[in-house]
Order: sequence, then structure tokens, then C-alpha cells
Amino acid sequence: MARRSSARTMTVYRPQAAAPITIRVPRAPSAPRKKSRRRGRSRSGLGGGGGILTYAVGGAAFGFIEKSEILKDVPAFPMIGKKGTITAIAYFWAKNGGPKIAWDVARAGAVLSGYEFGKEGKISGDDEADYG
Repeated sequence: MARRSSARTMTVYRPQAAAPITIRVPRAPSAPRKKSRRRGRSRSGLGGGGGILTYAVGGAAFGFIEKSEILKDVPAFPMIGKKGTITAIAYFWAKNGGPKIAWDVARAGAVLSGYEFGKEGKISGDDEADYG
């Protein structure tokens, strides 16, 4: 929007005066602008970018994937185990245009893998026999 001048010029014609009289009327100051209170877009599935419901849905989906026959032939890579492998697959799938639930699964898998590593010192499927 173009900026307007701060004063308006008003010309008044009187029948007796030979020349028109110009009266300058100053404008009232404009009201301060309101700040927008809208939030950003939700970044992933249910519950927004990091809500508790997001982790719950991601954890449920992660558990379903781990117990089902969908990824039964996925090898357990050294150091990260089967949970870490599923997490990595979900992360790269989500990063390369996968559905929003893939982000939830990747986050939940990272949480579960971190928990298991902190508690037991290894991630499930990470056995000494797997190292060859």
C-alpha cells in the first residue's frame, strides 16, 4: 500500500475573497499494528510438531512395524540393532517425501533406541554374533 502524506490540503472558496484560502489539516496518528497471534503450521501427524500424542502414535506404529511381517527380513546393523535400522529407514523415507507418520515413527524409534541403549548398553538385535 502506498504511503500517504501526513497532512491533507483542503481548499475553501469564499465568495468575497479574491484568492482561495488553503487550510492545512494534520492527520491523526494511525493506530499501532496488532501482532499476529497465529501459530505456525503443524509439522507432523497428530499432535503437532512434538506433542505427546505424536510420540504415542509414532510409538504404536513403530511397535506394529517391529512385530509384524512388514520388515521381517531387515538385517540388524551393528551398533544400532533392529530398532535403529527401522528408525533409520523411517527417517530417510520421511526425509525423501514419505508420509507424515514416517516422522512420528522415526522420532519414536529414536526415543526407544536411546532408552534401550541407556538402560542396557545396547540396542535390541545388537548381539556380538552379528559382528561376524
